[in-house]
Amino acid sequence: IKFGFDSKHIRKLRQTRLSLAQKEKKSDVMIVESLAIAKILEKSNESREFHYIAAYELYKNKKYTQAMAIFKSLAMLSSKTIVDKWAIQSQNLVLDILNSKKEYLALIKQADSWLNNKKISEQLSLKKDLLEMKSVKTQASYAIVIGMGENQLALDKFYSFCYAKIYEEKSCANAKVLAIKLKDQSKLISLLEKNHD
Repeated sequence: IKFGFDSKHIRKLRQTRLSLAQKEKKSDVMIVESLAIAKILEKSNESREFHYIAAYELYKNKKYTQAMAIFKSLAMLSSKTIVDKWAIQSQNLVLDILNSKKEYLALIKQADSWLNNKKISEQLSLKKDLLEMKSVKTQASYAIVIGMGENQLALDKFYSFCYAKIYEEKSCANAKVLAIKLKDQSKLISLLEKNHD
């Protein structure tokens, strides 16, 4: 094969190197080559796949900060955004990284960037993905409340979770314990009546 110096030939060469690196499981080469191909294709949507390949390799190597920067750019929504599989997978991996780092407020904000987007929420093909994002967001919200300690704000949150049927059994039990400890008689009576205790 004869290669010249135009971008088509360089891309072909780099894609050959990327394929070989994938077969040999050479992660560092995969990252370098996929980012180089993405740069060659930067004015095309094709570049998204190669950015994703690089980010996923970084993610597999636990280089979460670098991976997340790329994943976030792929998952970012705008009026021109095409919600492709790279966007969906990137969004899910950003949420996964934030969850593993226990960065719950950032996770909620990232989930909301999709959940509160009307263009996205109306797409039936994304219904399952959005339900999963909502579930992860709920888990993060609950984890935040658990970390609040024994105070009135935590009681108020567990109380509202209990009545919203969010982790109802745990939320009601936690609200009851806090209502007793904080001597909040009105909430305690309400919780006892709710559970017929």
